[in-house]
Amino acid sequence: MSAVTARFAPQASVRAVTRPTERFGDATPAARVFVTAAVAAAVVLSTFAQEAGDLGYGIPEPVVVLIILACSAISVEVGWIVEGRSRVEQRPHKALCVWAFAVVLSVYPAWLLVVVPLTYAHVYWRGLRPPLWKWVGSAAFVTLAAVAASEALALGNDDFSLEGDLPSLVPILASMIVFVAVESGLFFVMSRINHADQEVWLRATLAHPSFYFTEFGLLAVGAISVLVWSQSPWIGILLIPVYGFVQQAVVFEPLRTEALTDGKTGLMRYEPWRATSAIERDRMNRDGQPWAVVFVDLDHFGRYNELHGHLGGDQALVLVADVLKHNIRKPDLVCRFGGEEFAVLLVGATCDEARTVGERLRAAIEVLPGARLTGSVGVAAATAVEGETVELAVALSAADRALYEAKAAGRNTVIVRMVGPDAEPERLAMP
Repeated sequence: MSAVTARFAPQASVRAVTRPTERFGDATPAARVFVTAAVAAAVVLSTFAQEAGDLGYGIPEPVVVLIILACSAISVEVGWIVEGRSRVEQRPHKALCVWAFAVVLSVYPAWLLVVVPLTYAHVYWRGLRPPLWKWVGSAAFVTLAAVAASEALALGNDDFSLEGDLPSLVPILASMIVFVAVESGLFFVMSRINHADQEVWLRATLAHPSFYFTEFGLLAVGAISVLVWSQSPWIGILLIPVYGFVQQAVVFEPLRTEALTDGKTGLMRYEPWRATSAIERDRMNRDGQPWAVVFVDLDHFGRYNELHGHLGGDQALVLVADVLKHNIRKPDLVCRFGGEEFAVLLVGATCDEARTVGERLRAAIEVLPGARLTGSVGVAAATAVEGETVELAVALSAADRALYEAKAAGRNTVIVRMVGPDAEPERLAMP
């Protein structure tokens, strides 16, 4: 197998377990103050919040709390088994809001200071290992969201009950909206005031609509559980399989995202990009549209890591990924090819347009703030001829050769090659 062919051969999927390295001191001062204030507010507000109402379980509140904790433990154990008993650094949905919301609907909000820490500690023990200070902050945010939901539920509903009729659902739906709004708002602020390279995962999670739909679904499970318990606690045993299905649903989306997305930069991984690009290539060939592939490789990146450390190198990769996302057009597809190399499919781009994009990317990397960083760019522009097609692998190989030529030409250079039946043999260089 040639070197070029090996670069484009299908790669085996490996799910690496990463260990968090960010300490509390690594966060921005604003983030540290925000998390500290959130923890303090969660303790104070939970202690003094009013109860939404008495559901009349007929059993002491501590027993109700024990039931909630038992259901939480079952759910966490099922999730741990579903995930293959593995350790992961992050997961968008932990299904922990279910139990915080169950507390809101059942007992005094002060019990949140028991249920939320214990459920979070159980999940942490079972293998979800984000940086500990972020985990504490997440627990505080969920607690504050639950307190806000409790206040919304109690507002104007002194005789709150779960009778199952339409009027009784209105305050519950309102409290669910408040819960998700406060929770996502706190996480959004956190994602913006902390270092961008430490919040790539959180920003990507909040940008995806599935996060909010799943949170509403989980809160609905919490409300249904409380409704069943209040009518007949023993029937609640039938909900145990439901918690298993909830965990499977919660695990599916992050696993799919993990398979598609590079965790460090938030860009698409190469294999999903190649599959999607092949579909786009077929469509453009049928429509007679031109297209192009661009490879971007950071120059002397090994030396950059030696000078600025691997954390500095990781931050540079995040900045370059951001440059790529903001300097291509909406239909274009960008991925992290691997290491310090990136690939872009330019949809419907002529040779001149592809050359312009390649130069724009090169120039944008060169002017990034901080330590000097440059990138070499290889472009393969596919000509559009009726009845003739250009294979994606051919364009990838041509872009790869152009990239190596850009390196040989002194780096920080754009080399353009044309592929297709009408392609000119000479290369086009832009120093």
